[in-house]
Amino acid sequence: MSAFRDIEVVVIRPKPGAETELLAIRVQLLEEYRAAFGDRFDAVLSEETPGRWVDVWSWVSRADAEHALSHRELIPSFSRWEELVELESLTWATVIG
Repeated sequence: MSAFRDIEVVVIRPKPGAETELLAIRVQLLEEYRAAFGDRFDAVLSEETPGRWVDVWSWVSRADAEHALSHRELIPSFSRWEELVELESLTWATVIG
């Protein structure tokens, strides 16, 4: 069984003209998360339909994600990411099998 127990599904819409910058920021964003949390997460960004992205994060513990949100200095590029997207939804699920 996978060590990842908590799944975060984030649906976003890039603001007009922001797609290229978002993809560039994504690299830095993941590096910052990796520096803070090592292998305690995995993330996959997909496009559901044109202009609607689904960002799926798998976490060893949801507490890690919550820690990142409450200690934003750990992930400096996240603030810029937030400026460039419109959040449609955020859903949590727990792996059961």
